[in-house]
Amino acid sequence: MDKGRPPGPTFLQLGRWCLRHGPNSFALLPKIAGRYGDVVDIPLPLPGWTMTLLSHPDDVDYVMVRNHGRYVRNELTADLVPGEPDVLPVLEGEEWRRWRRELNPFFTENSLAT
Repeated sequence: MDKGRPPGPTFLQLGRWCLRHGPNSFALLPKIAGRYGDVVDIPLPLPGWTMTLLSHPDDVDYVMVRNHGRYVRNELTADLVPGEPDVLPVLEGEEWRRWRRELNPFFTENSLAT
């Protein structure tokens, strides 16, 4: 772990876990957060590049709602989750309902407890 960076898996560990979990990348995120905490550094397949996983609602609110102008979503990581909208917290109508149905299983009491 780099000084000043959050904890997280190595690229090799992440690759092994992805192979075990198959194409469902969302299922892996709670496991990573459970192991490393609410803020996790996740390596990308570009040397020195990482993305940050925020799992606690207060952290997500801080970045996505209260201070969204201070953070950017890099164009290289924008499609890590194919089809994910850029501004999920501000969706409305049918698009919001569609994403909510898809993500609901990851926010059940049992999922959040792991």
